[in-house]
Amino acid sequence: MFKFQLLLLLAGIGIAQQMAAQNKITLTGFTRDAASGEALVGATIQAPNLKIGGVSDENGAFILEVPGKDSLRLLISYVGYTSVDLKIMPATVVLPLEIRLKSDEELEEVTISTTRTNSRIEDLAVKVEVLGAEELEEEASLVPGGMGSLLGDLSVITIQRTGAVSGNDAVRMQGLAPGYTQLLQDGLPLYGGFSGSLGVLNIPPLDLRQVEIVKGSSSTLYGGGAIGGLINFLSKTPGEKPVTTFLLNQTTLGETDANAFFSRKTTNSQGFTILTAGTLKAARDINSDGFAEVARSRQWLVHPRYFWGLGKKTSGDLGFTFSQNHLRGGDWAAIKSGEASAEHPFLQKEQTQRLSANGQIATRLSKNAVWTFRGAGSVFQRSGNYAALHFKGRQINTYLESNVVLKTRACDWVFGANLTSEHFQLREAFPALAFGNFGAQTLGVFVQNDYRFASKWTLQTGFRVDHNSRYGSFALPRASLLYKVSRDFSARLGYGRGYKTPDLFLVVEPSSFPQLQPLSRAVRADVAHSLNADLNYQKLLFDAVSMQINQAFYVVALAHPFEVVSDGTGNISLQNAAATGRVYGTDTYIQFKYAELELYFGYNHTLSERHLASGRRVYEPFNPQNKIAATLAWSVPEKWRFGVETAYTGNQYVGDNRQVPSYWFWAAMIARQFHWGILALNCENIGDARQSRKEALVTGGFLNPSFTPIWGPVEGRVVNLSLKINL
Repeated sequence: MFKFQLLLLLAGIGIAQQMAAQNKITLTGFTRDAASGEALVGATIQAPNLKIGGVSDENGAFILEVPGKDSLRLLISYVGYTSVDLKIMPATVVLPLEIRLKSDEELEEVTISTTRTNSRIEDLAVKVEVLGAEELEEEASLVPGGMGSLLGDLSVITIQRTGAVSGNDAVRMQGLAPGYTQLLQDGLPLYGGFSGSLGVLNIPPLDLRQVEIVKGSSSTLYGGGAIGGLINFLSKTPGEKPVTTFLLNQTTLGETDANAFFSRKTTNSQGFTILTAGTLKAARDINSDGFAEVARSRQWLVHPRYFWGLGKKTSGDLGFTFSQNHLRGGDWAAIKSGEASAEHPFLQKEQTQRLSANGQIATRLSKNAVWTFRGAGSVFQRSGNYAALHFKGRQINTYLESNVVLKTRACDWVFGANLTSEHFQLREAFPALAFGNFGAQTLGVFVQNDYRFASKWTLQTGFRVDHNSRYGSFALPRASLLYKVSRDFSARLGYGRGYKTPDLFLVVEPSSFPQLQPLSRAVRADVAHSLNADLNYQKLLFDAVSMQINQAFYVVALAHPFEVVSDGTGNISLQNAAATGRVYGTDTYIQFKYAELELYFGYNHTLSERHLASGRRVYEPFNPQNKIAATLAWSVPEKWRFGVETAYTGNQYVGDNRQVPSYWFWAAMIARQFHWGILALNCENIGDARQSRKEALVTGGFLNPSFTPIWGPVEGRVVNLSLKINL
């Protein structure tokens, strides 16, 4: 009997074990980095309630034997990553599981809108540098009058003063002339032709939420002119909480700024923002040569925007910008008296007005597709008396675009077409000028594809065809490849073809208009081939120091570069140079962050040349071959912020192939933060670097002045005190 009972017990145990085994499920899955998709080796996968677990292998794979009936809690952890706590039903879950962990040290996620796909910056196959909310908030407190100072802090960008009287600044990137960098506002090109970049860098940063800087050719989406790169100024949008900010600023140069920004939602799906800004600037003769290096200025700007459908299937926005500036420059004595005289005849009085409107409508066609229609129009008028010339001209720019963005698991598609027009109208001129009204229209169609063909590879290809009514058709292919070697290291390689149409007003100020000749039909558009590459490495050192290094390389070939030439009678004209253009450059970006201490270092080396038919080589003017930029900042959270920055400009040449002296530029700031706002003290150009210390800015005397091209600072040391109040 005992033997029979023992056999029965053993059989029961065996049957129970077999039934338990049949109720178990083999759970399989992978652990990956949320940003890069890279396998995480050695991640821990636990079922705490069952006291079982495992570790992922060299492919990030794991296997667990778990009961199949009840719900199961899984805890996945990895050093340096945020743990994931999952609750699943093993019997019904789709296998294999893919579990993505976010790094604790992962930089703040930045979404880029310039690419139209709203992709994360680390997933882009093109190199984009972003000035985010923190940098713009700081710039609004330190230099509230414009963006020139902040952009100039980047080693890849050179800010050139183009007008001795107007004080206009132009942007140069990758060793190319200003017209080869495209400027956008909220993704729309509003600046071109006669309007150019005049006053663009005076956009107050108080209204901006992000500035996106794309390095290298961006011809597919924005046309042929974006050869050196593009800069997109993105305005703020209404948040969940109302925002009211006032900013007052005073400088030692006699500049007074008063800005105000308002933002709020009127309903859950509607809202508005509005910026008002005014600047009063006194004329200054810094070097006491009898001519003003800083023109007297009276400037104001209003920028309202209305948003609807926020968070809805169909949404849109509509914005307007009204700006006006009255300038008075030239002879210091004439400026003070308000009128020219026989002894002091060189007085320039100028008025500029810009009215622009832009808007868009976007609607979701499906879960993965969005259609957008956007448009912009701008009317720019510039008039005044320029010594012996009375002039009034107007530029009308329009832009219309329709595009569809289609996102799939492996691809992002952008299809679209746009129509751009530029028309210059000569309203008044005395004496009469040789040139008159002219304009052109450009119709472009484009397609772009971002293809993630492996976990570590992304290929972006694009093709655009433009037809310009004056210069014919252009085919613009582009391709960029991103390889994420690991979570910390990535590499990019890109090629693009672009073109630049002749711009009569690009390098000529109104005082030279009497000598300026019309554009000849023989002048051709310049065609460019650009090659860009960069390596990016980021790492957390000693579990405390965040490090990011980017090393970029670029080569640009220009087929028909432009030059301004003068004949024997003094007439000037824009022509294609009897040369080809070549640019070779490297750009190094290094950033360290430790607690509240930040260090940025940038070095740019660019060799920009023209290869003449004779075999001689000349340097492209106003493009420094060596530029260093460095910033050191430290803050006490919610109380203090201190900063020091420096920039070196070296091996720069001017139009006659003459090398000019190198110089250092230093700045320092201290800011105190309160619960109601910020009080900031800032000093620009501490060392008082000035071009007038090296050479005369004006020659020829008061009766026949000739202005030396500007290659360095002219204002001298400037100290400003600003007060920002948040209500």
